[in-house]
Amino acid sequence: MLLDGKYLNRNLVLLLAVDYLTLDIVSWSVEYRETVAGYTRLIDSVEACGYVIGALISDGHVAITSLTRETKPNTRYKYSRTYPRPGVTPAQPKRPRLCGVPHQLCLAHAERDLVSLVAKLPKKDQKLLLFHCRRILYAKNLIQAQRRQSEFANISASLPPSHQLASMWIFDHWETLTTHHLARVRGRRIPSTSNTVENIISYLTARFKTVKRLRSLKSAVNITNLIVMNYRFKPLENAKNKLKKSKTPLELVIGQKITLNWTDFVNKSTA
Repeated sequence: MLLDGKYLNRNLVLLLAVDYLTLDIVSWSVEYRETVAGYTRLIDSVEACGYVIGALISDGHVAITSLTRETKPNTRYKYSRTYPRPGVTPAQPKRPRLCGVPHQLCLAHAERDLVSLVAKLPKKDQKLLLFHCRRILYAKNLIQAQRRQSEFANISASLPPSHQLASMWIFDHWETLTTHHLARVRGRRIPSTSNTVENIISYLTARFKTVKRLRSLKSAVNITNLIVMNYRFKPLENAKNKLKKSKTPLELVIGQKITLNWTDFVNKSTA
């Protein structure tokens, strides 16, 4: 399952849940912001239609990350006790919505974060650090990635503290960076990037350009429903897999050819 958000304007964002095998948009939702509550509602709608989430791939947005692991609040209250008060039952920690589901951080977004992390360093040092970072990110297997990460850590240890940030960042995100080496869904390796959902967002963006203005949440939901259904009935032309080419995402889901047009489907569903 690929999760991502596409801002329609300053106040509205389209949240998408895409199956990376069929390239179908399983569920979508228009929200005011990318929040944990918004993605939780999206996950609820995905599971309501019977879809089983075997793994998650995203750009690492904090709202999506909070679905798979606990996040500690950054706020600390002065003079507050860190241990239970006498006679007061301590609050039970809330389990993440998708606790136990493997989460892969998109390597393309990870590389961008690393580039911005070393942007203020001299060009020669940037080139050296990014060379080692890319060797780790795009390793062929987990053993190779671990060996390269160990080598990079040893090199960074002899450098100034400002040059060690990239190595520390990789160490902190190691689990989500290497999930694609271990996780398998339906016997297949999960993708290491979210390029699939980015391509879908590009298609939707081209359709949204024909819309002059989204004045309200209700109008945004109605227009989004039409554009998403248009995509789901559109044959895939640039698919690398020959078995998917010239087939619509919905045909890949149900396993048979659809003779109904998307406009007819919308008219019948709203009748």
